[in-house]
Amino acid sequence: MSSVAERIQQRMQDLRAQLDDDVEDVVDSTKEFTDWRTYVRRYPWACVGVAAAIGYLVVPSRVELESPDADALLELAKTNQLVVEANPSPQKRAGLASTAIRTFLHAAGRSALTQLGQTLGELAVRDTSAADERE
Repeated sequence: MSSVAERIQQRMQDLRAQLDDDVEDVVDSTKEFTDWRTYVRRYPWACVGVAAAIGYLVVPSRVELESPDADALLELAKTNQLVVEANPSPQKRAGLASTAIRTFLHAAGRSALTQLGQTLGELAVRDTSAADERE
């Protein structure tokens, strides 16, 4: 009977060791999956295309000004929908410095989130291995 118990204990130890390896594989593949550099290395042209498409969608379209004719102005004035600004203020565009600062802050935020994800993944692996040792 003791040989059966020893085989079961040995099998459980093998399963625990295999589970640790599987968890490490999952953590490594998750790190690789969430790292944008992996995709740039593997698919550089697709990343350039995606970046260009996102840039195209993010940039607002130009405002087109129309010059209505006198009849259209008269109709708008009758329905109180005519708005006239004597001196419209020009909209300020972001300068090079503010764009660079925003880009830097965005990159720093993404790096901080990546580091946080890696730290949480390591803590999860430690907790899993500590729980296995207690059993």
